[in-house]
Amino acid sequence: FWLKLETPLDYERTKTATGRSRYFHTLSKPKVSMTSQLWCGVLALLVQCSAASTPRGVSAYEHRHQDKALRGPPSLAQTSNLITEDSVETGPKEEAVAKLQDILTSAFDKMGAVIKGAGTMDAATAAEASKDELANLAAEDAGAEDEGRDAWDEAVEAAMSEEDDMDEDGDLDEVEEVGEDSVEGTQSRAEKVAASRASKEEHRRSRAEAVEAAKKAKAQAEAEAEAQTKLAEAAAKEAEEKAAEAEAAADAKAEADLRAAADMKVDADAKAEADAKAVAEAKAEADAKKAAEEQSEKDEEKDESKAMFKSQQKDIFMHYLPDHNLVVCGCAKCGTTSMLNFIYEKVFLQVWPYNDAPWVQDVWSDRWNGKIVEEHHMDKQTELMHDAYSFALVRDPKERLISAWKSKIACDHGFHTDIGSRSAYVQYLRVLQGKEKDLNQTCMWLPEFAEALQTIHNLGRAKYLDRHFLPQHLGCFYRFPPEKWSKVTPISSPDAFELLGQHLNSTSNDALHEHSSTEMVEVLPEVARVFDHITRLEYEMLGPYLTKASSVYAGAMVLAREGPATLTTAGTLNKELLARA
Repeated sequence: FWLKLETPLDYERTKTATGRSRYFHTLSKPKVSMTSQLWCGVLALLVQCSAASTPRGVSAYEHRHQDKALRGPPSLAQTSNLITEDSVETGPKEEAVAKLQDILTSAFDKMGAVIKGAGTMDAATAAEASKDELANLAAEDAGAEDEGRDAWDEAVEAAMSEEDDMDEDGDLDEVEEVGEDSVEGTQSRAEKVAASRASKEEHRRSRAEAVEAAKKAKAQAEAEAEAQTKLAEAAAKEAEEKAAEAEAAADAKAEADLRAAADMKVDADAKAEADAKAVAEAKAEADAKKAAEEQSEKDEEKDESKAMFKSQQKDIFMHYLPDHNLVVCGCAKCGTTSMLNFIYEKVFLQVWPYNDAPWVQDVWSDRWNGKIVEEHHMDKQTELMHDAYSFALVRDPKERLISAWKSKIACDHGFHTDIGSRSAYVQYLRVLQGKEKDLNQTCMWLPEFAEALQTIHNLGRAKYLDRHFLPQHLGCFYRFPPEKWSKVTPISSPDAFELLGQHLNSTSNDALHEHSSTEMVEVLPEVARVFDHITRLEYEMLGPYLTKASSVYAGAMVLAREGPATLTTAGTLNKELLARA
């Protein structure tokens, strides 16, 4: 009956406390169940029918025996016929029927009102209903239904028992008076009772089967759950074992890394200690070397036989321009005069105006006005070479030696040799060779000059040579090799003075090149061999910075001049001099 009501409500199937399936509205459920109201209506119908069917003048006791066939609850068809019969006369029976109509109408109205109220209940109210309350209502409904069925069964059994009693007391006449229709009604009700019992037994049997199936399903679900639990436990255990293994491996790796780091630290400390020791040893060695050199110079100055042995290295290095943070150096006969004239012009904005001593090479003179400072302290030199821009001029070593010989030692007047100082240079070379001074010798031919240089180099006295003959690796580079300088270039390079001019705040790099040679000289094989030997260390150091191959070799004609070339008498020396050379 509940499900036949066509309302827009939703239902859910819920198990009651007795195991039966009931349908409840998802939002709320009336507090008075539909089944209870229906049974109340049926019971009221029974009472009214019993009262209405009693004849006038007949007692209730007599009527109970006369109409015992109608003791059971009427069917819906009988109730409908009773209510809608048109031929009923007005009397107690008709009043009872009308009253019954009112009762049923009121019951159905109440049922509809309850259903409508449940449909219009809001979500907030429905949410307040707990699951326990729904379960209690379901149990109450099921209990009421069971009580109704039990009452019905008891009523039928009581009716049948009374009928048997009447048969035993001899009231068969009253039974015969009931009529054939009553007997048929009794038989129909008995059949219905039997069918109801069979249906109840079938229901109980179905319920027992459903319970048994539910138990089996529950047991199967529990078994599956237990199996899944065991699998999950096994997986968790395996994961824990793997995590433990990973943690152990991580700990081992961390320990190994720490050990390796400790070993690396030990190695680094040992290396740092070794490096510090090496630096200390190198510094000590350098200090010892420096002290030995200084002491050697002092000893040589004290020794009268070596009074003339004085190095000119300090006269060459270092020259520093503080206003431009610039270090410059150039060996004699490398183009130094041109470089100093260039610097003077850029610093004083005029060319060198003097024609007498002190010359432009004498940077210590007042004519330079302190623009160039001679720095001899080694620590300060090291600092300046690190911070300042450094510039050095170089020249092909063999070409430089021939140029120096022609300018200072040559006997032929065609080379414009400085005759005033020539004798002094010759006597100094004799002393360095270990010879006595000979004032009668005032010049040297080229092979003779080569012989003197060979002897001085063999004696280890090359560092005492005059700046014009001093090897370049013992001049500008005796403390700092070329790679420590900012710029190393020969004066013949087209851009030799470009960077130098930039550091002097000038865009011009033109410099005056002075060459006073007017004659050519032939290089004899013996001279070429000596020059090759004594200049080998210079070429090893300066080779990367020289822009062209040397023009000095056996048989070469060097020192070209503009105009016709002439051959000097340098090649007419006697055989003895050539042999010594």
